[in-house]
Amino acid sequence: MNENQEYGDIIQGDFIDTYRNLSNKGIMGFRWISENCRNAEIVLKIDDDAFINLFKLFEDLVQLKRRKKYIYCNRSPGNTNPIERDTRSKWSVHADQFRGFKSFPHMYCSGVAVFLSTDLIPALVQAAWSSPFFWIDDIYLFGILPSKVPGAVHGSFYKNFSYYYKEGLDCYMNKGSECHFLFVDAPFLKVDKLWEQVMEGRRKMNHL
Repeated sequence: MNENQEYGDIIQGDFIDTYRNLSNKGIMGFRWISENCRNAEIVLKIDDDAFINLFKLFEDLVQLKRRKKYIYCNRSPGNTNPIERDTRSKWSVHADQFRGFKSFPHMYCSGVAVFLSTDLIPALVQAAWSSPFFWIDDIYLFGILPSKVPGAVHGSFYKNFSYYYKEGLDCYMNKGSECHFLFVDAPFLKVDKLWEQVMEGRRKMNHL
């Protein structure tokens, strides 16, 4: 509350901020972007426990800006990830949802880091009006809704992303600016170490 009162940089919605309301939070963000940021060159959704190499991001940005109705992410093809029905699981899906399906039918993104072309955002908001709510945000925001948008395309940065902090750190340490990772999933307190290695790699490159 103090943060918002002092800086006015928090977007708030009229719902309880719980894990099963992440899809609501995502749609709220899409609506705000659609109403206030239509001139943005690209939209990035990133979790707070992910590290992004900003230098590599801006080097690749030109290519991303040229795409339309484009989602760039660590994508999962449809009909490959099983739907959890065990009610004891954190990821349990009620039997009334996706009835008759054993796996999620839509291609979707791991939500840890997702690029979206800005032109896609209003279309996703519109699709939400006619799509039944689903609480797993990765499936809903980056799978179900894009499936309702004609021409929407999922691109993959699978080879430029690591779920393993040590793998990312070793790459930045040993390869410097030549490290291919754009994103690394990292514990919050270790993000600074990754950034130090990225900066060290840039300094070495500038001295060549």
